[in-house]
Amino acid sequence: MVGHQTGSYGRYDWTGGLLDFDGLVVGAGGTGVFVMDKAPDGYYPALELNGSRRLVVGRDAGSHGTFEQHQGDVDNWSDSGLQVGVAGQGVYRHSYGAHWITETLTLGVQTGGRGEYILSGSDTGWSDLHTGETVVGGAGQGMFSQSGGHHSTDRLLVGSEAGSNGAYHHQNGDVLAWELMVGHQAGSYGRYEWNSGWLDFDELVIGAAGTGVFVMDQSSDSYDLVLQLTGSRRLVLGRDAGSHGTFEQRRGDVDNWSDSGLQVGVAGQGVYRHSQGEHQISETLTLGVMAGSRGEYILSGSFSVWSVLHTQNTVVGGAGQGRFTQSGGQHATNQLTIAASDGGRGEYRLTGGSLDTLTTRIGVHQDTVGLMDISGRDAAFVGGDVQVGGDILDEAHPEQAGRGELIVRNNAYLYANQVDIRTGGTFRAEGLIEADIFNHGNMYVGASTDTGAMLDVYGNLHQDTGGRLHLELGTGQGDFDDLLNVYGSAGLGGDLVITLGEAFSADEGMTFDILYASAVIGEFDSLFFPVFDGKTFDIFYGDGWVDLTVVSAVPVPAAVWLFGSGLLGLFMAGRRRPAVH
Repeated sequence: MVGHQTGSYGRYDWTGGLLDFDGLVVGAGGTGVFVMDKAPDGYYPALELNGSRRLVVGRDAGSHGTFEQHQGDVDNWSDSGLQVGVAGQGVYRHSYGAHWITETLTLGVQTGGRGEYILSGSDTGWSDLHTGETVVGGAGQGMFSQSGGHHSTDRLLVGSEAGSNGAYHHQNGDVLAWELMVGHQAGSYGRYEWNSGWLDFDELVIGAAGTGVFVMDQSSDSYDLVLQLTGSRRLVLGRDAGSHGTFEQRRGDVDNWSDSGLQVGVAGQGVYRHSQGEHQISETLTLGVMAGSRGEYILSGSFSVWSVLHTQNTVVGGAGQGRFTQSGGQHATNQLTIAASDGGRGEYRLTGGSLDTLTTRIGVHQDTVGLMDISGRDAAFVGGDVQVGGDILDEAHPEQAGRGELIVRNNAYLYANQVDIRTGGTFRAEGLIEADIFNHGNMYVGASTDTGAMLDVYGNLHQDTGGRLHLELGTGQGDFDDLLNVYGSAGLGGDLVITLGEAFSADEGMTFDILYASAVIGEFDSLFFPVFDGKTFDIFYGDGWVDLTVVSAVPVPAAVWLFGSGLLGLFMAGRRRPAVH
């Protein structure tokens, strides 16, 4: 024992000769230091442990133990492995030589214990650590600092048991772990920071049952940092119920060719933050996989700090809740699905950067709710074929139809082959969009709180029975009234719904332009006009326009809807023939 009782200090320097023991405790109750080094003209020392022999660093509460492997090898075949920081504090410094541990290396064994392993090395002084299992934070605090050398293990757990706190700082050197878990059991916390060197694993789970954080941040003076997954290798965030997993891709690239893609929030909660670098996923990115889960992807970047995400498919809300927030960078995918399975909830908020898809499905599947909100002049959505909402599959349960909503506002840009608004879909838009629009659900001109929106559609508009077009007349002063410009043809059917702003006022005979098109085909099937001050509207159709004119209201039936303070009523007028304007 080196540093036997509380308050004692002991130091053991070994530079040659034979050392044999049954148990070596460095820092039993006091402070102990053990230094293993080579004499200038001597042999390299070799420390061997097998069977019941054991090495412990920092055994009792209040103890401090330090083991320094400067030169020489340690062959630990002990049944108990190596414990650093059992109930006290322990440090193992490994700067040269090989260290073999057939069982478990545990840093911070018990509650209150604190253990640290410092692995360094260089081209001239290489250091190797091989373990059956490495636990950084058993039930206490564990820290592994690696600035060089090689660390290989079957299983690497960072934050293992409830109450543990584990941190792995991977600044350089190599790490090979068949299974790497950060935040292993419920109540544990683990953090892995990777700045340089090589990292290889078969499975990486961030937040298995506890809380785990993985940070990928390339050092300014290091080679390109690349995380690669192929075949059966996989990356999972937030695996079990109650878990929390976070992956931060700050600098460096991720090449994910795994058969299982990337799952963020399997049964727990997962967050992927992507601020710089390229992220390739050859299969599916799924946010919120199972019922009760929650997954989020945060994509940011700028012209000087670019971030790119490429996926085969992106699912925002599988059977759980999914959220995709994009304020910059580029996201390209073959198919984007927002809310994919029964009970799924998903939302995509695009405020900057570009989103490119071949097909987009927003709340299409039965019993799902999906939202896409595109806002700001820095946001661009190239959507291919876009479907919003689903159809009623069971007339007895129309509420089970998928509900989807697409919002385009604040000078955002949308380009698509077509936007298909189904029965359960809602489309709110202002500004400019390039797409053919098929409306079988609800389409609103205007998507912000301000009155007086204008929507320019570079394409055709088709609205059939079941579709509703909503416009608002704000004040009656022209500049605050909604206007729809269709640069192609406008095929009309379904319903027209007019609402009024609180300050609206108009005299009989006043005319309001509500729609322009290169050609107006057909008429609305039903008109829903408000009644105000004993007045309402009449509708007039032209070859390329639709107008409303204020007229005296016919007597309103007792069953008319009342809303607000009761000063306004909703009046349904029959379809009127075109008249001389």
